Amino acid sequence: MGAGQGAAILSYLSDRARFFSTTDLDEAVSRVSDVYCPHDLWIRGPKVFLDSSMHMARAGGLSLVQLRYGARVEVDPGRFGDFFLITSALRGGGRARQGNRETSWTPGHTLVLSADLPTRLEFDAPFTQLTLRVERARIESLCGRLMGQPLDTPLRFQRMAFDGPMERHWHSTVGYLTREINLAGPLILHPRLAQEFEDYLLTSLLLFQPNNYSAELHGKPTLPPPRSVRRAEEFIEANAAEPVSVADIAAHAGVSARSLFSAFRQHRDATPMARLREVRLQNARNDLLEPTHRLETVSSIAMKWGFGHLGRFSAAYFEKFHEYPRETLRRGWAARKSQ
Repeated sequence: MGAGQGAAILSYLSDRARFFSTTDLDEAVSRVSDVYCPHDLWIRGPKVFLDSSMHMARAGGLSLVQLRYGARVEVDPGRFGDFFLITSALRGGGRARQGNRETSWTPGHTLVLSADLPTRLEFDAPFTQLTLRVERARIESLCGRLMGQPLDTPLRFQRMAFDGPMERHWHSTVGYLTREINLAGPLILHPRLAQEFEDYLLTSLLLFQPNNYSAELHGKPTLPPPRSVRRAEEFIEANAAEPVSVADIAAHAGVSARSLFSAFRQHRDATPMARLREVRLQNARNDLLEPTHRLETVSSIAMKWGFGHLGRFSAAYFEKFHEYPRETLRRGWAARKSQ
């Protein structure tokens, strides 16, 4: 879906929904913290002042928030402990990192930020977002009702970005919500209508945005991954910088290598060593984006994360992130110099 399609459907909140407007950094951080959570914010680039504003409205249990900073910023909110954010870019661009995943916004595109994951956000100066804040207890309760049983693990969306059909559906639905808010329509005036709309919107999100309960929600129950897979993944995450073999992973998981391969194939559609490579690539990218001293190079970072052949590392990195490591490092140094 082109960005123009999305941007044509989504609407801005009207001025009567304005929550604040300020050029003061501390005030902006304080007011945004009141709506979301405490966080750190840094201004990047040559523009060293903000021109920030927020609009906010509620419909039933949903909060719709429109925010811009008016400067290139980096935000560290830590973990969203008790809510999910579904954020659409009305204007400008940005990047989001949650755990080991990273993706970007462009106008008209939407990302889902899951609760209780380490999060880092970057917005360019024109970036204006329209965000639906969804309480974690609310959406997890609905998920349990749809499955007919309580959740045994926290809800996690398995990718941040919407695909084309979901993007169009979301823009159409949230666009309707925005217009109702701006016009003070029946959806806003009648709590029962707001409740039914909220259920519809969140059910759409659960059914059509892949998550760790998608199989159960679509009537295809599957067994949860065995403890051996979870233990293996914990070991991989904790020891990615160390020399690790399949035998090491299997020993920590408490099963044979053959059993571990079988469990990974069934539950992760991958091998343990493929998972190790994914973790190492993401960790290398994190280091390239945030170099700490002038002696760091692509080669030293690749070696740190177990990639002994620089050519193969560059090829694998490009396949995953669509840019070469040297390009990421160049951006990392540029960001560091602008601080």
